[in-house]
Amino acid sequence: MLFDAAILVPGAEDAARLAAAAVNVNWLRDAFGHLKAIGYNEASRVLFAKGGLDAKAPGVVALDGKGGIDAFISAAKKHKIWERDSLVNPPR
Repeated sequence: MLFDAAILVPGAEDAARLAAAAVNVNWLRDAFGHLKAIGYNEASRVLFAKGGLDAKAPGVVALDGKGGIDAFISAAKKHKIWERDSLVNPPR
């Protein structure tokens, strides 16, 4: 991954189209798995669902509500969301 954070803010029609292509869902899964901060709007929830990802996981921030962008910026400043590591790499 060549980025520290990602923001998903497609419109409803675009989100459905993005979710229909595996490359887009896999990109989100990679960002999630590489512990990147992820900001999203309500329309992009379809991509999380398609990828089997928890939109309420640590470092995944809804941008629709008040204070969302500030929470996203705080998460992005961490560079990696280590609190999510146990979801991605559970103990054996």
